[in-house]
Amino acid sequence: MSKKILILGASILQIPAICKAKDLGYVVLVADFDPLAKGFEYADKKYVVSTNDLDGILKIAKKEKIDGIMTLASDIPMKTVSYVAEQLNLVSVSTDTAMKTTNKYLMRETLANDNISIPKYFKVDSLTHFLEVIELMDTKYIVKPTDNSGSRGIYLVEDKMDVSELKKIYRDCLTQSRSGELLVEEYMEGPEVSVETLTINNKTTIVAITDKLTTGSPNFVEMGHSQPTQLSENEIKDIKEITVAAVNSVGIDNGPSHTEIILTSSGPKIVEIGARLGEII
Repeated sequence: MSKKILILGASILQIPAICKAKDLGYVVLVADFDPLAKGFEYADKKYVVSTNDLDGILKIAKKEKIDGIMTLASDIPMKTVSYVAEQLNLVSVSTDTAMKTTNKYLMRETLANDNISIPKYFKVDSLTHFLEVIELMDTKYIVKPTDNSGSRGIYLVEDKMDVSELKKIYRDCLTQSRSGELLVEEYMEGPEVSVETLTINNKTTIVAITDKLTTGSPNFVEMGHSQPTQLSENEIKDIKEITVAAVNSVGIDNGPSHTEIILTSSGPKIVEIGARLGEII
């Protein structure tokens, strides 16, 4: 009997994984809250349910007696993946690691505790605190939610602004935050790359380093990718070292990771790390 895999997400970004899993002989079950999601067309069976519904997904997983669960190109469903995997004794990252790789503040705290290079940062949970913190920042800084993905709610502040403009930025970013918390952090300048890795039994292999093209200020939406990277051998070496250190720091012992890095004038710094596959192009 063919093994069953449950893939969380049925957007166009998940279609390559759905098709590949079918090519490998799996029975592919797909869950997404959107009944019209394009990926459903390629699945063996579909479930219209939010990928963030932990107990709803667990109920499906138990009913179907799945052999594996995954997501890709989206960070937030990793909390569901880890929850289901722990309940059913499947291979995945822990719920602790899922939290550290989906909450940007926890991610920053974890990496900082292990002396891994990251931007200067502050967590804010009120407008008053926000206005106090930005006085500690240089001219350019980033404001973003602690718990969203896909460049949602990210704003670059480049110049001094009056209080009314700053309040608008705060409120706009807040609409994209599930927790009501934001990060204010140093703006990093330099080439941006993403690094794909696969970790098996705590041994991490670098799969690819991709040069990234984004829209830049103010929202930094990804527009294109180029492989292999055009960076120098020394820069690649530094990027590999910081990536493996970050994977170990957040506790990814089995599974893929997608790490975003900016090569600043003082060396590579981690933007974010996700415990999942990146986009498959």
